[in-house]
Amino acid sequence: MDEREIHLVPVLLGDGRRLFDQLGEEHIERDLELDLVRRPEDRDVTHLRFRVHRPEEAA
Repeated sequence: MDEREIHLVPVLLGDGRRLFDQLGEEHIERDLELDLVRRPEDRDVTHLRFRVHRPEEAA
């Protein structure tokens, strides 16, 4: 994967419980470095696009 795009919408669901705390650390890709490529904001959403750099690309 070369890029990741996230559409961030601040919404409080229910009593404000964190939705992804139960997933555990095995779902986290720790070897990735992300460079923010763009961040346009609309009224109710922020769009984030990141370029993905893997450790083997750093050499």
